[in-house]
Amino acid sequence: MMDYLDRKILDIIQSRFPITREPFRELADDFGVSESEVISRIKWLKNERIIRRVGAVFDSKKLGYASTLVAMRVPEGKLEEVAKAINEFPGVTHNYARDHAYNLWFTLTAPSPPELEAQIDKIKRKTGISHVLILPAVRLFKIGVEFNLGTRHQEPGILRQAQDKPGTRNQGPEARGQRPEIGEASYVFTESDKKLIRMLQEDVPIAPRLFKSVADKLGLTEEDVISKVEEWKSKRVIRRFGAILSHRRVGFKENAMVVWCVPPKRAEEVGEVMATFPEVSHCYERPTYPDWPYNLFTMVHGRTKEDCQKVAEAISKATGIGNYMLLFSTKEFKKTSMKYFVEG
Repeated sequence: MMDYLDRKILDIIQSRFPITREPFRELADDFGVSESEVISRIKWLKNERIIRRVGAVFDSKKLGYASTLVAMRVPEGKLEEVAKAINEFPGVTHNYARDHAYNLWFTLTAPSPPELEAQIDKIKRKTGISHVLILPAVRLFKIGVEFNLGTRHQEPGILRQAQDKPGTRNQGPEARGQRPEIGEASYVFTESDKKLIRMLQEDVPIAPRLFKSVADKLGLTEEDVISKVEEWKSKRVIRRFGAILSHRRVGFKENAMVVWCVPPKRAEEVGEVMATFPEVSHCYERPTYPDWPYNLFTMVHGRTKEDCQKVAEAISKATGIGNYMLLFSTKEFKKTSMKYFVEG
């Protein structure tokens, strides 16, 4: 069982992890405990799989990568087999069964748009599934999940509103069609940068001088690593540095992908409203198809299915959009972080 200090630590280190020489000492000073206690508690939280990892969450587009959401209509008897085949592709990071005729939903990321399209073709050939929706982001309204565990001045158990809500647009002809989302690297990454990215995207060591531990493995100085992390955070190359939690282990056992049929002229207005709901972690506009008229997608998290349904009802009331569906995940086949600049 987590106590109040455990929850306080988690509330802080999800998005306010100190990028300093001695981050755990800084946290300890804030909490009025010893540095060793903070480190011990974080290690325990990781051992209990409440913390999945501590490290950086990168923006794939800023690194020049391309990504898309994919939905498949899979015969029920083949769902496990198809999901297993898809999981073998390293660019697949999330793969869920959902309660809809399009019953398998996964995200796919690759180093370039041509490679992404090639991977999609390979997946189609390998699985033999022809009913496929390619759903790249046309417009991003919000991304980022952060759980409030009850130590802030908010009602416990409610998702804190994510900080990364850029409202960015990608409205060129390719984005409006069915092609995967195109990457937009902020600048050219050196080989030294790529080595550091490969380290930071993993589970970083929980040590008093965390960034020195990373630097020593790469032949860099501690100041080099801290400076680069701060730079990348300021440029949104790193969306967040801190703890990534297992949402089920902190009580958020249900999630629904709520899909909305919104008149195109109202998409921007409605998307901005949807993004203000703290229970919404992701909000995108995506392409439509003849048999798929839903163009706005919101990920909603809750302790129960009823919680998710209430959020969807509140969004519907706030936006006036009544044509929507909740697609609950029925099975998690894969959930991992993308590995960037990995050879092979």
